[in-house]
Amino acid sequence: VFFSPFSINAALSMVYAGAETDTETQIADALLVDDEDAWHANLGALLDDLSGEHYRPYTLNTANQVWGQEDVPLLESFVGVMEDDYLAPVETEDFRSDPDAARDKINKWVKTQTKGHIDELFRSGDMTTNTKLVVANAIYFKADWEHKFPKGDTYDGSFTLADGSETQVPLMRSEEEEHYPYYEDEDVQVIEIPYKGEELGMVVVLPRDELGLPDIEANLTAEQLTTW
Repeated sequence: VFFSPFSINAALSMVYAGAETDTETQIADALLVDDEDAWHANLGALLDDLSGEHYRPYTLNTANQVWGQEDVPLLESFVGVMEDDYLAPVETEDFRSDPDAARDKINKWVKTQTKGHIDELFRSGDMTTNTKLVVANAIYFKADWEHKFPKGDTYDGSFTLADGSETQVPLMRSEEEEHYPYYEDEDVQVIEIPYKGEELGMVVVLPRDELGLPDIEANLTAEQLTTW
């Protein structure tokens, strides 16, 4: 299962832009927002940077979109924030008459934004005749390793599944003289494998105990990851 905390932040912030009273307060508390205008503007600047021509050695694109029921008017202030800060022009659909047709159209948008990797974000029944607004975020990332693993060194090895059984999978391997940030203690081994340009990296956390992943997940926080 893959998920993007940044995408969750963006989608929730879009909802926050249209919220009031208790909902607005609770989302602000969850996101730790002090200044709403600054929050939307700064997040919008980051979205613009990620979606623009940045000439980096990797592809990282994020896209937002909003679809509203065609006969339900939206506040111009909300529409403005969506377009100006979130690069999410508001479109209209007739969920009331044909929610499945609207779902298909939205899923096609997601498929396009993710280069075909997500065919069906919204499943049958997710949208009904009562749907008034749909907010979506799609993110796509592709990059080469800074130090590529030689294809000829890949071999089949044992991998332990969550139920304790083993399966054979192809494992990458390298014996080159690269150096990676690495940490270990009695519970985990942690390594960061940089992508080309070394601006981004993949952090791998391996439990010492083959069945110890649930315990690691239960205690995983941003602070713990930073400590490692």
